[in-house]
Amino acid sequence: MLWSRPHKRIFSLALLLVSGSLLAQDLSLVEEALMDQGDTYFQNGYYELAATYYQRLLANTRDPFIQTMIQKKLEDIKALTAEGTVSPHQFSFGQHIFYDSNVLKSGPDSQVSSSEMASPGTTTNLRQGYFKNLAEFTALQHGLTASYTRYTERNRPTIYQNDSLQLGLSESIIWQHSFLKQKSQARYELYADYSYEDHDAAKQLKYFSKDYGLNVTEMLELSKQHQFYLGIKYQHYQNYQEGSKLDIYTPSMAYSYTSKKGTQWYHALEMQNQLAQDPYNDTRIYQYQLQVTFPGKRWRVSPYFVLQIQDSMAQQEIRGWEKVLNPGVSMDYSLSKRWAMNSNIFYRKRTSKERSSYSYDEYVIQSGVSYAY
Repeated sequence: MLWSRPHKRIFSLALLLVSGSLLAQDLSLVEEALMDQGDTYFQNGYYELAATYYQRLLANTRDPFIQTMIQKKLEDIKALTAEGTVSPHQFSFGQHIFYDSNVLKSGPDSQVSSSEMASPGTTTNLRQGYFKNLAEFTALQHGLTASYTRYTERNRPTIYQNDSLQLGLSESIIWQHSFLKQKSQARYELYADYSYEDHDAAKQLKYFSKDYGLNVTEMLELSKQHQFYLGIKYQHYQNYQEGSKLDIYTPSMAYSYTSKKGTQWYHALEMQNQLAQDPYNDTRIYQYQLQVTFPGKRWRVSPYFVLQIQDSMAQQEIRGWEKVLNPGVSMDYSLSKRWAMNSNIFYRKRTSKERSSYSYDEYVIQSGVSYAY
């Protein structure tokens, strides 16, 4: 998923899984499909087709690690004739700094509150991947991720309690086939994520939450310029507090168009259904995302816009229909075969009938470098 998502904070028990991390490494529906398609063709020796899908992925993603990794893959394809086969192992590293104008803090009652305090910080990310063919058009993909976020303001507990370490594991089966007479790709992914945070403001990370589930996606290639995506995701979430369990079901769909000049247009819709232990906390969230990517020889600029509308259901009288507006722009520049520089600026505003507890606005500026091998 997608995209520029600050380090996980808690909007409320019902909205906890909607917010993400400032440099979260989860792939979006489109990114997953393009990565899998490219890797499958690459491992089967269809290098020209693999390069086509990797180029589309570069136009879609704002993830600095994916960008650097794909740039490395494209360079490897160019050098294949001289160098022979390429290792199925992948590794990437990133170091970024950021400035958050309004750090969001999570309390023991799992409700977000605005600190009204700004702080810079750093994020370090590691990613290890492995791709192996099981048959001509079936493959296995494995991934391990680690992300550490630390705020530099160390005198205010409401700031540094949001320090975090996030660990992730995923295993995927990818199947290339035909569906409705169209070239298609299915992906079946099992994943587990664990989060450690300083929720006691003791300057020590402790277990915070776990999240595991199944993600199934289907990509239909309507043409070389048009792709359509369908997905369904199941998540089970629980944090260190009693009564925090959530079962989440998210159907999604997306459409991608690439012009002859390489400009990428991407639209996505999803509906997240969150079922809590206490039905009073059930929530339904509708999300729309638009992103346009303008590629250059060594750079990319991607303005984007995300709109979320939350139905608080049993809490409608208190919270009403809540909205999150999130416009932003990312800029990326390739420094070399394995190094890239990445920047992202975004603004986010949340409105709620219960203003004191759930409304806030913030902007975030982040920049850094990433390396892939």
